[in-house]
Parts: sequence; structure tokens; C-alpha cells
Amino acid sequence: MLTTTADPARVLAIGPLPPPVHGLSKAFEVAVRGLTERAWSLDLIDTSEGSHARRGSAFTLARAAQALSYVARAALLLRRCEVVYIAITQSKLGFLKDGLILNAARAWRRPVVVHLHGGNFPAFFAALPRLAQARVERALSKVCYFVVEGETLRDQFAMLPGGRARTRVVYNPSEIPAFRELRAPPTGEMHVLYLSNLMLEKGYLDVLQAGAIARQASGIRLELHFAGAFVAGDGSASSAAAMQKAFEEQAQFARAAGVGVSYHGVVHGEQKRALLERAHVFVLPTYYRNEGQPLAVVEALSSALPVVATAHRGIPELLPDEMRLLCVPPREPEIIARRLCSLVSDPALFLRLSRAAAVRAGSFAPARHVDGISRLLLSARGT
Repeated sequence: MLTTTADPARVLAIGPLPPPVHGLSKAFEVAVRGLTERAWSLDLIDTSEGSHARRGSAFTLARAAQALSYVARAALLLRRCEVVYIAITQSKLGFLKDGLILNAARAWRRPVVVHLHGGNFPAFFAALPRLAQARVERALSKVCYFVVEGETLRDQFAMLPGGRARTRVVYNPSEIPAFRELRAPPTGEMHVLYLSNLMLEKGYLDVLQAGAIARQASGIRLELHFAGAFVAGDGSASSAAAMQKAFEEQAQFARAAGVGVSYHGVVHGEQKRALLERAHVFVLPTYYRNEGQPLAVVEALSSALPVVATAHRGIPELLPDEMRLLCVPPREPEIIARRLCSLVSDPALFLRLSRAAAVRAGSFAPARHVDGISRLLLSARGT
């Protein structure tokens, strides 16, 4: 049932919608759709337009021209909005665009709510030259609220005067309906799911290696399922095509050890739900520098799955207390394999963790996410 909002405002919403699919674009989509369903008047600038053809962080004239077009559109729409909701980035070119929009909003005296999806803003800020830092500080100086994904991320804007006091927490949403039943422990065969963009810093190659180790240690039949797009990060790989080729080569070693390996590409809707329903355990050993609160972990918990993940950024806060015993260090496939084996050898542990995930899932209902954003936008409008 939808929660209605009294006296909704006219909002200029700026951020990326799918495609490409990632945690930020999916969360922004939930917020935009939820505000629209609650009768908010929205002007939307989709900053992902054309970005699927220009992945990466390198400066190009095409990227710069696209960024300036977003700024120009925002400048035209600012005059008729009452409040601005913007999902900011953690890259130099991205924040150049964000900063120009924020400065324009300040010139029009429009209140702003900034949403950060990630946990690397302090490092991004510290790496800037002092002059650039001053420009970032100025652009963010009049922001009413900074939204972060968890309590452990409250210090993302602490370098700014009053930054922490203006910071609010809104958990990411899960569009996966919460499972009402516990998952059955694996018997004879375990399905392991990695559901996220395949970036080297997300640890997907560690999952491949862990599968072969766990197969030898436990004797259970393992099926590894990978879903997401190959994304070449900053200098980590020459191209997405090269990454996929390397993945297939390493997958052959796992298959030779008796492990099933399937790559499903980018999945949506029923295909994603089917993978989550079939899985016994979700694995994300990420050490990605811009990680915040991975939406994939939220979706796995909503599916009542035990989660094997690194204690990185906002992940420990997501996990139920009982599940933190499954946390692993980065780049340690042997320890990932041990965690998988423990879920095979101890069915009572598996059931306990599935129950804990199902209880935790209530925190990630889309309505709660939209409620949080709505309250902040209304409060900002009143300033």
C-alpha cells in the first residue's frame, strides 16, 4: 500500500536510471518512481543517457559535452522547482557536472538534498588539489541534507563545515519481495550466486577459485552462477571483452575440478528472481574503492539467503549480527571456501542464518526508502 505525501513539492530529480544497471541507478529509479506514485511533481534529468556507450572515468569531449548538457537542462528547470534531489558522483568529471548544478541551485536559492551512493567521498576529496577542494566545499556549502546509505557512512561529509550534522541515513531499497519461508539447506548440491557488476575489485575471480577449493574440501557438487556486466575499472583491465575472456579461461580450471560455472549476463525481473530463488548462498567478496551499501546484498537478504561477503564499507551494518561470522577478508578464496563448506556441514547454522536474513529484509522495503527521501525533501523545502 502506498504512503501518500501531504502537499507534495515540485522536485528537480537528477541522477542515473537504468541502463546501465547498478546499485545507484536501481535505487534512484525506486525513489523517482515512488515519488511519482505519491503525486509529487517531478522534472527528471537522467544522467545515464548514453553512458552505456562511454563507460569509464577518462575525460573525452563527448563525456564533457554530455555533462554540460545536463547542466544546461538543470539551469532551465531550476526556476520552476521547489527543491532539488541529486545523486552525486565520486569522480572528478562527474562532480564537475554536479558542482555546476549545485552552484546554479544556490544562485536560484533552491534547497538541495544530495544523495551519495558509495563510501569513498573522503578519499575522493582528499586527493583533490586544495583549490579544487575549496570549489567542492563551496558547491556543497548550502546543501540542506546529505543522504548516505548507512550509519557507518555518516562521516562521508565530515570534512565540510556542519557536514556531519546535515547527514541523514536512508537504507537502500530491495525490489525483490521478501521471502516468507526459510531456505532449505543444501544437500548434495550447492548453488552459489554472485550478482553484481563484474569488476576485479568486486572479487568475482576469488569466487571462482573458492569454488574449486570448496569442491575438493567438501565433496559437494558446486554450481557457481555469475550475473552482471563486465566493467573495466580505472586501469584494472584493458577492456570488458578482455575481462570476460579471462573469466572464461579461469572458469575452465574450475570446471576441471568438478565445479559448474554459469555466466548469465545482466539480469532483470523474473530472471533475477529465478536466480535468487535457486541459490543457496550469496557471495560478494568486494573491496571496490567506491563501495557503499551494495544493493545486491540487500536483495540477497530479502531472498532469505546467507551472505558471504567482506566487511567492507557499509556491508557489516547490512548483515544481521548472526551472519557476520561469514565475513571474509578481501582476496582470500581459501577463507571463502571455508565459509561455503560450513554452510554445507552445519544445516542448523544454515537455517539460523536464513531466518536472520528474512527478519532483516523488512528494513529494505521500497516504501521505507521513499518515505525517508520524501521526509527530507519536505523538510528541505521548508528551509
